[in-house]
Amino acid sequence: MNLIVFIFGLIVVYGTQVSAESTGNIWPYPQVAKIDKTFFTINSKEFAFVVKTQGKCDLLDKAIARYKKLLFLEDCSLVSANAIESLFDRKCDLLDKAIARYKKLLFLEDCSLVSANAIESLFDSQLNLRQNADYLGDVANITLTVQNPCETQPHMNMNEMYSISINPQITDIYAENVWGAIQALETFSQLIQNVGQNQFIINETEILDYPRFAHRGVMLDTSRHYVPVRELLENLDAMAFNKLNVFHWHIVDDNSFPYVSQKFPELSLKGAFNPKTHIYTDQEIQQIIDYGAERAIRVLVEFDTPGHTESWGKGQPGLLTPCYTSGKPDGTYGPIDPSKNSSYEFIKELFTEVVKRFPDQYLHLGGDEVNLQCWVLNPDVQQFMKSKNFTSVPQIFQYYIEGLLDIVRGLDKSYIVWQEVLDEGVVPKSDTLIHVWKDNWEIEMQKVTKQGYQALLSSCWYLNYISYGTDWPKYYACDPQNFGAPEEQAKLVIGGEACMWGEWVDGTNVISRTWPRAIAVAERLWSSKTLTDINLANPRFNRQHCLMYSNSSLGDNVWPMPQILITNESFYAINPKSFNFVSIISKKCDLLDKAIARYRKLLFIEDCSLVSDRGGHQKTSTLYDSRRELSKDPNYKGLLNNITVLVSEECETDTHLEMNENYTIDINDQTALIYAESVWGAIRAFETLSQLIENVGLNQFIVNYTSVTDFPRFKYRGLLLDTSRHYLPIHRLEQSLDAMAYNKLNVFHWHMTDDQSFPYVSQVFPDLSLRGAYNPKTHIYTKQDIQHIIDYANDRGIRVVVEFDTPGHTLAWGKGQPGLLTPCYTNGKPNGIYGPIDPSKQSTYNFIETLFKEILDRFPDQYFHLGGDEVDYNCWRSNPHINDFMKSKNMIKKTVSSSTANKKSNEPYAKLEEYYILKVIDMVKKWNRSSIVWQEVFDNGAKMTNDTIIHVWKLDNWPLELSNVTKNGFQTILSSCWYLNKISYGTDWHKYYTCEPFSFKGTEQQYSLVIGGEATIWGEWVDGSNVIGRTWPRALAVAERLWSSRDVKNPWTANRRFNRQHCLMYDLSFPIN
Repeated sequence: MNLIVFIFGLIVVYGTQVSAESTGNIWPYPQVAKIDKTFFTINSKEFAFVVKTQGKCDLLDKAIARYKKLLFLEDCSLVSANAIESLFDRKCDLLDKAIARYKKLLFLEDCSLVSANAIESLFDSQLNLRQNADYLGDVANITLTVQNPCETQPHMNMNEMYSISINPQITDIYAENVWGAIQALETFSQLIQNVGQNQFIINETEILDYPRFAHRGVMLDTSRHYVPVRELLENLDAMAFNKLNVFHWHIVDDNSFPYVSQKFPELSLKGAFNPKTHIYTDQEIQQIIDYGAERAIRVLVEFDTPGHTESWGKGQPGLLTPCYTSGKPDGTYGPIDPSKNSSYEFIKELFTEVVKRFPDQYLHLGGDEVNLQCWVLNPDVQQFMKSKNFTSVPQIFQYYIEGLLDIVRGLDKSYIVWQEVLDEGVVPKSDTLIHVWKDNWEIEMQKVTKQGYQALLSSCWYLNYISYGTDWPKYYACDPQNFGAPEEQAKLVIGGEACMWGEWVDGTNVISRTWPRAIAVAERLWSSKTLTDINLANPRFNRQHCLMYSNSSLGDNVWPMPQILITNESFYAINPKSFNFVSIISKKCDLLDKAIARYRKLLFIEDCSLVSDRGGHQKTSTLYDSRRELSKDPNYKGLLNNITVLVSEECETDTHLEMNENYTIDINDQTALIYAESVWGAIRAFETLSQLIENVGLNQFIVNYTSVTDFPRFKYRGLLLDTSRHYLPIHRLEQSLDAMAYNKLNVFHWHMTDDQSFPYVSQVFPDLSLRGAYNPKTHIYTKQDIQHIIDYANDRGIRVVVEFDTPGHTLAWGKGQPGLLTPCYTNGKPNGIYGPIDPSKQSTYNFIETLFKEILDRFPDQYFHLGGDEVDYNCWRSNPHINDFMKSKNMIKKTVSSSTANKKSNEPYAKLEEYYILKVIDMVKKWNRSSIVWQEVFDNGAKMTNDTIIHVWKLDNWPLELSNVTKNGFQTILSSCWYLNKISYGTDWHKYYTCEPFSFKGTEQQYSLVIGGEATIWGEWVDGSNVIGRTWPRALAVAERLWSSRDVKNPWTANRRFNRQHCLMYDLSFPIN
């Protein structure tokens, strides 16, 4: 197919631009696209690529192999734990499970724990696709034609154009080069839909696509915090899903030098955070370059000089400039010394090695934030400037930069520098690419391009600056060519990069901080400049986020958005069992094979989760080069062959509020013993033991002599997760429970339902989830799911306290239970809005009693959280039937106008809330259970008995609230200062650590009524893709505050242990990312 003819035909017939609303949801949006309602089916097991190429192309073969896996998800991995024997003399399943689980945690070597959960198909019964009027037939294969010989490395000018044609006459992917074929496979993977029972279809489609900018990047900083290779690989996968094509690797900086140089090994030996574990070796660098190339991604490395080089000086004495104060060296060092020939000789030797390892044509040389004052005050630099007749600091900066560029040019490479090089008065060579990152970028871009330099933009895409809420629209709205310049200047902008600097980012959160926010940048850099409507982009953004998270392509929702797409309701059916890719290419292309294999799994999700095998194969470096002769150490006491676990009481089977978590550990020359009265104490002891054992190199493990006596300060130590505002998959709940167990938290507060959705599947009221869940098949919790979570938690000594919040926060309830909610009125008439549950109807209490009886049968914990917060009194006030009921109960003497919404007018409606809450509490008591309510129920004057626990959550004046609650004899739980969903830039765990539940004036009796607290993660901006990264490691601070002594309170002395626990959680197969 001739691409020019193809373009002309589509433009004539369909025009050059259509709205996203009329064309479906593809990301990034193709330049030209038409998707019809007619469709084909695909059989995933028989589908093939027919390849036509000019000779063998390994890249293409790899891409096909990779995408075949991504198109049709088939197999998944489960790693099981091996049991070890317990010395406990009576059988105890909980203990056996705990020992089996912790055995893997104690002696971590080179593998990861991986779990997989089945997902349900979208529909109950097989659709008869062939009877649909829009059915066009089956697609057995697709021809993939690559016109030109296969290239092996991506580059700045690579051709990423492609076309896709799916119609009754042809099923074809065409690209001039392998890079276009890889991008086409990404789009193709998003076109296939699973329409139920693993039946796959693809609509009749015509697409012509190409990028707006050649350079579309993500920058990661691996110096301020080390980022493991597996996260770098995961980031490359995410970039490929969004057609980003440059990984800008900011590999070194002031903080550390993780690059391992063969020529200068001391640089990493002395400059890395850890010279064995926090480094990037030759082999790892090559792995990342190859992994990127297979996904059409360049690896652009940055060695920032002359500033940001403090870590360089540790391994290369004499390289940095000594800084002076009052004419004397002050012991600090500044930028690389520009006055020494040895500086340039060193850089030339180092960069000669670097360019051999990194094949890209460009090398990023940095040049930002140079401490010029250190040069100004250094007498040797001043003497050198005099010898060169330099009269200003920019001249010495110019001298250094010219020398640096000459070195790189001599190595036959091109260069990129940060904008300061130009801003400081340096005149770079005309072929220098200027990277703009500061504020007022429009003025800077105008200046850079006016001088004839090519430019990259990052200023408006600093993703490391996070805030509470959603921020992607501001990234989407930033256009790198919108700076008021003539077209010839705008053309000098070759693209841009999203940046994730590492001050507060490491391997545990880099993925969730970067994605999905970076997909907004991806579309801005790929798709048409006219595609600017955030409201139209929003559903596609959310869909792409979902696709990236689930690794499944369900529907015609491609991200980033294509340039032009036309669609309607017609479609093709696809049989996943027979669907295949047929590649057409002249030579074998591994890149293409891998891409096809990868996306084949994504196209047809069946019954398991896509599991990366990188974690299991990514070996970690040991701490020392050679095996230590431990027996010659004077502190060596022998070999510990076993440890006795003694549990003195009968084995309990279910967690509860009063469970005994006390334990002791003694390891000395007389004994090696764990002692606990209950199984719960033994489980807590195992967690401590797992942290006591140390790997001292080459998987040699030691444990110090130890005596531990331990017990919790508070018996209620919880974490709340909200599964209504955003659904959280079961495996994320499992991961949260694992993390809680690692930190001795013992209550999972499951905020199951709310206004947004009702994912709980009720047998007696099935319409509640059928109508109230986001998706009644995939976004629900069945009876089996709930039992699985309860069992999973119970095995780890964690209670599951479920919350069904009423009478407010129940909008989703009303969808499946008509007549339950209160109709709101305006001017005496229903306004179509519904408020809280209607407390005036007996049918309400009949419904609640039946539903809650079922819930309590499923959740065995003694406590049931009834909510009771944020009840909309205004709706009750407006409803005449409510007011008539209140009059009949002598709650009000006359109807209260909604215009008098003050404290006094609220009092009658607080009485109505009390009426409702007390009736529900009595129901719970009837089933021998106890209740927890939010503080508003207490604040509004409800006369509850003291066996109800009051949950304090409001942020203001919580010490006064605790004082009032306990003064009235109620037990209480605190959450006010531990709202982890409220995120901010930087580190915030210190404020959680220093929040003391006893920070109120009270008696010892009052303090004894504070039984603990909870960290909370509300779901407005949290879902399965980021809940783990948002919660951990920040919740560690809450865990220690609730377990340890009140005297353990200094965050600065706790900092080292916090960081170590963070590291342990990450290493111990806990997939924080």
